Amino acid sequence: MKDLNKVQVKDLLELVYLGNWMINAVRTEEIEKYEQMTQYIYRLALQHGLDDLIEYDLKFNQFFPTRLLEEGDLDEYREFYHDDVIWGDLADRLADRDMENLCSEKELEQMPEDEMIRRRLELIGKYEDEFEKHGLARLKISEDNDS
Repeated sequence: MKDLNKVQVKDLLELVYLGNWMINAVRTEEIEKYEQMTQYIYRLALQHGLDDLIEYDLKFNQFFPTRLLEEGDLDEYREFYHDDVIWGDLADRLADRDMENLCSEKELEQMPEDEMIRRRLELIGKYEDEFEKHGLARLKISEDNDS
């Protein structure tokens, strides 16, 4: 790690910050090994003069990202990732639902895998096109009276 220059350490810092965010931001209890590695890289960043991106808090005895790191280009990467996951997952889940509504359980079990994949991808594509053109504007929730 001593062979890295300041630009390389900054790039590594950004990767570690984003990786730790993806893994630990949604948890109530952090995965400790990733938090420890994050702290190690934060310390390294400070040693390389990146104190505009990382600060040490005596009260918590920990390193923390500054606003500049959190709200810079990395925020754009997080938003892009988040949007891609949300829209992709929604399209996948709706396609699965449609497959179950269009075919009986027996039909699905007997369907050749290539046919199932083709039909599922077709449904996913339909939803992806819809979300790209209209977002959620035409998505409706209806109450089922058969329950």
